[in-house]
Amino acid sequence: MSRANWTEEQRQAIWGHGGSILVSAAAGSGKTAVLVERVVELITREEDPVDADRLLVVTFSNAAAREMKQRIPRRLWEMAREDPGNSRLARQQLLLESAQISTIHSFCVSLIRGYFQLLGIPAEFRIAEERELDLLRMRAVQELIEEEYVAGEDSFFDLVELISTARSDRGLERNILKLYDFLRNHPFYENWMAQVLEGYDASRELSGTPWAAILLDYAADALDHCLSLNRAALELMAGDEEMSAAYQRPFQEDAIALESCRRLVKEKNWDACCGEIAG
Repeated sequence: MSRANWTEEQRQAIWGHGGSILVSAAAGSGKTAVLVERVVELITREEDPVDADRLLVVTFSNAAAREMKQRIPRRLWEMAREDPGNSRLARQQLLLESAQISTIHSFCVSLIRGYFQLLGIPAEFRIAEERELDLLRMRAVQELIEEEYVAGEDSFFDLVELISTARSDRGLERNILKLYDFLRNHPFYENWMAQVLEGYDASRELSGTPWAAILLDYAADALDHCLSLNRAALELMAGDEEMSAAYQRPFQEDAIALESCRRLVKEKNWDACCGEIAG
C-alpha cells in the first residue's frame, strides 16, 4: 500500500502522537502495513526519533512476527536506496537486528530467561509440550475430585450425581476442564465467576434472579400465542349460533384471565403471576 493511498484513520494510526493509539480493524484491512509504517515513522522522524533497538513489537502469531521482521527491514532498505547518504538510516538498519520483534509468548519467555533469579525459578526451565500440559491438568482435576470426596460436602455429591455416571467421574472431569478453558478467555475471571454465582444464591427471591427474567420472557411469548389462538377461536365461532352458545362465554373468560396474566408478566410481577395462574 503506497503512502498516497492511506485513509485518514490509517494516517492517524501511523503519525499520531501524544498518547496511546488503539487500532481495531477486520482481517485484510491493512493493519500490518499500518504497523510497519508506524514503526518506520518512529525510527525515521525528524523530531525525537527512536532507535530501532529500543522498540518492542509483539504479535499473537509466529506468522505475523515473521512478516513484521521481513517488512520493516525491507521498508528501511527502500528508504535508504532513495537516500543513500542518510547515515541514520544506515545505522538503524544495523540496530534493527537487536529490535524485539516477536510473539508475546516469546517476549515473555525472554523476560523470564533474563530475570529467572529474581523470579526464584531454575535457570534451566523450559516450556512444556501440550501433551504434558494435558496430563498435568488431568492430574490436578483428579486430585481435586479426590479431595472433595474426602471432604464429603453434600453440594459436591449433588454435583457428582448430576454429571457423573455410576462407573466413573469422566463427565465431571470433562466439565471441570471445559470450565477451566472457558475461564481462561476472561481477563478478570474471578469477578465474572462471582457475578455468575450470584444467580445461584438460594437465599435470593426467585423474582430477583436472571432466571426469573428468562422465564417471564418465555411466559410472555407463550401468553401472546395463547391470546392469538383465543381470538381466532372467538372469530370462528362468531358466525355459528350453536358454537357461540356452547363455548363463547368460557373462551371470553379465558381471554380475560390471559390478559390479566399477560399484564402481570409485563410488569415482571413473578409472585402475582404465579398466584393468577394457580387461581
